[in-house]
Amino acid sequence: MKNRIIPFITAFAVLLSTILIAPAASAETASRVTIPFAFSANDHVFPAGRYEVILQSENFLRLVSCETGRMANLMVRTSGANQNIANGSLLFQSVRHGYQLTQVRFANTNLESELAKQPKLEREFGRNPNGVTTEIALK
Repeated sequence: MKNRIIPFITAFAVLLSTILIAPAASAETASRVTIPFAFSANDHVFPAGRYEVILQSENFLRLVSCETGRMANLMVRTSGANQNIANGSLLFQSVRHGYQLTQVRFANTNLESELAKQPKLEREFGRNPNGVTTEIALK
């Protein structure tokens, strides 16, 4: 009986340590970007300026103003990109009151994070039939 329990306990300990250590060991993805216009993201409004973009987990992205230190945690859905991402970038949708951040693409990790709150495209296309998307490179 004792011989059967020891391998089970060992396997359980290895599994538990993997679950607890893996999130801490995963690389935190961070980049800087200069955004030349005011924008919104998940109901937060940001002025033009320099920002640090940090993917904290597959569900949270942190945006930090390099000038003021103001931080905002944004809910995202992160997935692997369908194609290789050579250069990271931010994608903005032109909406009625300016620009809305819709997606962040991280280079060399092939991760793309889509913000949880997206513009209502059917309404926005009625006001803006071109559906302009602006892309800004991450550094």
